[in-house]
Amino acid sequence: PRMSESTFRSDEKLRDLACQTASNILGSDKVHIGPIVSGDQFIATTKQKAFLHETFAPMCAEMEGAAIAHVAHLNQVPHVIIRAISDQADNSAPEDFNDCLREVVPSLNKIVTHLVENYSLCSS
Repeated sequence: PRMSESTFRSDEKLRDLACQTASNILGSDKVHIGPIVSGDQFIATTKQKAFLHETFAPMCAEMEGAAIAHVAHLNQVPHVIIRAISDQADNSAPEDFNDCLREVVPSLNKIVTHLVENYSLCSS
């Protein structure tokens, strides 16, 4: 709101550390770097997905990251947005989201813990 910018780039060193950490934990085939679109609605249809892809060419869509990036940008705090993809925005969301969480949360916890413990070492 009331900004000429609508794109907030992650901190390069933090992004590189996140990518390396995630690749070590998950395997490099499951780690992707690129633009994320963020908005005020759950993207669940192929029509919505196609519109976003044609308009912005994002790696994924979500609803929280832009607020975090916006505040970090305004306060000049390094940031990176890490997403775990739970569905393909094509009406194939998992039947039991809690099962998905049980699989993903331990890996994300390891990644974030490593970032918190090691970011200051790479930003010097």
